[in-house]
Amino acid sequence: MSKQNKIIGIAVILTLIVAGVVYGISSNLKHNEPVKTTQEDKNQDVILSLSYDKEISEGSQEEIVIPVKLSYLPSGVFPSASMSVEFDKDKLEFIGVKKGTMQDYSKTVPEWTFDVDASNKSGVVNAIYIDKSGAKNSYYKSGFEKGKKDVVLNLVFKLKEEAKSGDMLNLNISDAVFATVNGDTDNSNLSTAKNTMKNKNLILEVR
Repeated sequence: MSKQNKIIGIAVILTLIVAGVVYGISSNLKHNEPVKTTQEDKNQDVILSLSYDKEISEGSQEEIVIPVKLSYLPSGVFPSASMSVEFDKDKLEFIGVKKGTMQDYSKTVPEWTFDVDASNKSGVVNAIYIDKSGAKNSYYKSGFEKGKKDVVLNLVFKLKEEAKSGDMLNLNISDAVFATVNGDTDNSNLSTAKNTMKNKNLILEVR
């Protein structure tokens, strides 16, 4: 199976899992009232961004911890989410994911699922979050606060020996979704593919 087919296959599986969980939760969701879109929701762009502001030196073995931040979370209940982040597998090694600061309905920080080995083979970090609690641990507006509770998760990398001074290493959010229960019918899903969520990518410079 080619690299492209593997990535497509993973994306399809993630989509099916997200759709299945959203469907299964919908009948039991405690706060499944119709979402009332506010004027603020209409005025705000939702941007998922990668950021890093520290200097990276050739040969450094320090962890490169990259926050994945959300600029705004509109009204709604988000029981599942996924993202795919492309990176230069020849010069970066994916180590794993650390918790962010954005909380769920129960005021805890969710843990995302990922596969380190598969990510390093493909050069794509595929991470997914599914609330299996019946909506107690879904992302919700009260768990978001810009500047304090806006980091969805942190991606952790290390430089490989192949990374040299002057290299520019691209990290790109190729796909991301924060799914609501009725997102397919009321267009409330946040999705980079549907342009209801924008993405801001990152270039790491090795000095």
